[in-house]
Amino acid sequence: MENNTRQLYSDDYKHFDNLIWQVPAWGFAAFSGTFLILSEIVSKYSEKWGISLNTLLGLILLCGFMFLFSYSYALFRYRWHQKHVIDKTEPPFVKVGAQTMLQFSISLQSAILLTLSLHMFFQLFWLISVFVGIVITVIMTAFYELKIRNLLRSK
Repeated sequence: MENNTRQLYSDDYKHFDNLIWQVPAWGFAAFSGTFLILSEIVSKYSEKWGISLNTLLGLILLCGFMFLFSYSYALFRYRWHQKHVIDKTEPPFVKVGAQTMLQFSISLQSAILLTLSLHMFFQLFWLISVFVGIVITVIMTAFYELKIRNLLRSK
């Protein structure tokens, strides 16, 4: 019976590990696809559409942000579930691992789309947009990492 339980956890661990390493590829494809859609719209835009180009681009960037933000959250949940099926605990010092960097990359991509969207809507100075993007990325990644580390400490 104990052997079956260990095998089940091993299969669960592998399943979540596969999902964790696939999400950044999906996220990068969505990020690239957003810019592909933007380039098509810019090349075919007409004033007859009844919406300004900046507003239209901002809406598409906002949709791309929401899509990538959902990927960021999905990656966090996959990591969360994976931590439930392993027996080891993390060291008490801060360790930046590969999964943390994957989480950071997805958060960064979604923050880039959000800041570009805000820039299109509000015509912010570009430096303010970059600063907002960096702050959002750091907050998102730190929030996810703290939740994961609290889970490991409570085991």
